[in-house]
Amino acid sequence: MATSWTFYGRTDELGSLLARLRQPRWFFGTIRGRRRVGKTDLVQQALRILEEDEPDGVPCLLVQLPDSTPADLATVFRNAVQEAGLEGHLDESSAAPGLPGVARAVGSLCSAGVVVILDEFQTCHGGPLRGLPSLLQAEVDRLQDLDTAGGLILLGSMQTEMEALLDDRRAPLFGRTTFDICLDPWDLATVFEVCREQGAADPARCLTLWALFGGVPKYWRHYAEQGADLHGIPEWEPWAQQVCERLFLRSDSPLREEGESLPGRELRRHYVALLRVIAERGPCTHAELQESAPELSLGPYLKTLGQELRLVERQDPIFGERRRRARYVVSDPFLLAWLSVIHPACQAARIEPVSRVAKRLTARLSTLEGFAFERMVREATEAASQAGVDFPVSDRVRGYWNRPRRTNVSVEIDLIAWNEEDRVVRFGSCKRNAARHDAQAVDNFREQVDLFLGSEPGSRFRRWRREFALYGAVLSRTAGRSGSRGLCLPRHDRLSEHAGSARTRSPRCAAGIAQDQRGRVMEQERLPIENGNWGGASLAAVQAVLESAYEVLVQAFGRPPDSPIQVAWWNESPRVFYGYRPYQMRISARDTYWCQYVYQFSHELCHVMTNFDRHREHKHNWFEESLCELASLFVLHRLADRWRERPPPRVFQAEGFAPNFKTYAEEIAQGYEQPGEGDLRSWLAGNLGRLEEDPFIRELKGTLAVALLGRFLENPSLWRDCGWLNGWDVTANSTFESYLEAWAEHLQAQGTRPRVPALVEGLFSPAQSATRD
Repeated sequence: MATSWTFYGRTDELGSLLARLRQPRWFFGTIRGRRRVGKTDLVQQALRILEEDEPDGVPCLLVQLPDSTPADLATVFRNAVQEAGLEGHLDESSAAPGLPGVARAVGSLCSAGVVVILDEFQTCHGGPLRGLPSLLQAEVDRLQDLDTAGGLILLGSMQTEMEALLDDRRAPLFGRTTFDICLDPWDLATVFEVCREQGAADPARCLTLWALFGGVPKYWRHYAEQGADLHGIPEWEPWAQQVCERLFLRSDSPLREEGESLPGRELRRHYVALLRVIAERGPCTHAELQESAPELSLGPYLKTLGQELRLVERQDPIFGERRRRARYVVSDPFLLAWLSVIHPACQAARIEPVSRVAKRLTARLSTLEGFAFERMVREATEAASQAGVDFPVSDRVRGYWNRPRRTNVSVEIDLIAWNEEDRVVRFGSCKRNAARHDAQAVDNFREQVDLFLGSEPGSRFRRWRREFALYGAVLSRTAGRSGSRGLCLPRHDRLSEHAGSARTRSPRCAAGIAQDQRGRVMEQERLPIENGNWGGASLAAVQAVLESAYEVLVQAFGRPPDSPIQVAWWNESPRVFYGYRPYQMRISARDTYWCQYVYQFSHELCHVMTNFDRHREHKHNWFEESLCELASLFVLHRLADRWRERPPPRVFQAEGFAPNFKTYAEEIAQGYEQPGEGDLRSWLAGNLGRLEEDPFIRELKGTLAVALLGRFLENPSLWRDCGWLNGWDVTANSTFESYLEAWAEHLQAQGTRPRVPALVEGLFSPAQSATRD
């Protein structure tokens, strides 16, 4: 079922921008990317999230620079200031007419803590507004020396012109930016997420939309705004006809004007003509292009279209001779679809019934999707490798083709991916219609691979282990009986992270509390959260979630940590550092994946509560690691109840999100080996050596955690025994049995009746200690 439109993807860029906006010092940054890619939406989303940390909001002014005269720009700027109610921040010098007045007004607003955003800044490259960058230079230099908040952000969509304005050493603003964000179209993980939420989760429909829109958010939003009636069409062909008819073919279609104006807006006629040739012919060589456009000197045009405008991509076969075998393709999916499929149909729709044109269009669309599917599979393979969920690749995933003199030795393979370390190579055949993967096609595919392995480029793989994969938008039973060694799809559910997360924005919660062993309530200071790239989550929301987890575990231990904890984000495995007071904790969860926040933070907090840095790297560290895994599962289960009963007021829809904590914990527990209670002794006896050698074997420490979880949930006060760990010379305990005995003696010395040591010994002690029961 389709959902309402929201802000998708951009976790890295959004987190980076928020980190800059939260800084107390003035900043000067740029956000660059092609038209419709979501630059303004990114800024708006960041400002909405900041409102959760700053209830009064961040004063902000957005001005779209007109491609007009300086006087017109001054008028547009004054109107924007008045509309935003910021006139009081301007001084008298800002009243000067033309560009000088605009530049002084920008400086005056920034001095007052306003974030000024100038959109379409590329209009200052040449033309009547070309003097504005020099005037802004003086203001930027002045502001960088002031201890003030606020900032200046420049948005631009023409890459070459923005580079000339900011990256050229002769440019007035060169070297002055404090951050630069480049927005590319959505990656496949985001595309698949949007498809699921907007009623197009079927791979065939997802492929169609990706072939039409690529990863440009604005185009996807137009599709989403067509309503649920599109999503209710059961068959692909009538659905595709309706998509094209509503979005492109009607006179009032939202993307028709976009397609007609896109080439002419940024390109001269020879560039458009060359793009049209490449789009209609498909992947073609330099010689084929020259044959189709003999009047053009292709070199300069291809350089501009490829390196500067990034509308054409040169594809080289792996290990091939680059110049002779290179192929050129239109790299922008929307432009490719428009030139090769949509624009001819729009021309026909001027005189023919739109419905008739739409029926013919689907045949050409299927051909376009065939090329798009190959690209999708390659990108999905690389993305899955980066996410660690599929074949790990050692280089870019590409295809191979040759230029033989005899057709019987012609070779073309859609996908070749390899792993250098394991000496494994995967060959893939991509067909939009999976039914075409019949026995004859598979035999031909294997023959192509044999020819490749017999060639000089393929000789390196002759002794490697080989995998064969058939890819299709929908797999059929025929393909399953074809005799291939592997059938694969670009599994979007494996590429986009799914951790029971909610796409919500979240407010601040009350301070955490803990109870000591005598039942007294001890107020805790707010948990310090350092500014950083937390993705699309406010600091208030992150703090609320982590304080909820902190409260649960600290109450269970019956005491607060012996020193404050400072939490920061980083892009590595979560950890808490040895020897620091306050404790320095780093976690990698971000955005609104609250389950991951709780899971990671609770694990590291348990290390603090069990005195992890009193003794380092002893052979019994695995037990502490197991307890920390237990802490994560314990807190997740507890928060499922607490958020339902007392949802944090600063976490939006926290009560509705609460069940996800328990689901997440159960999914983690299911991934661990769970021997019966009577088999736990022999399980530990068989794995103790591995645990003592490497305490971080997750599947092993998880087994112990799951075995203890039920008892700790029934009696949370068992955690108080764990708070005395590492309080004796742990290195003197040569066996796990002696370790448990020393723990029990240490608890007795503190006036505490030991419970957990006996519980653990009864469940997990090695077989040779069974006589002690």
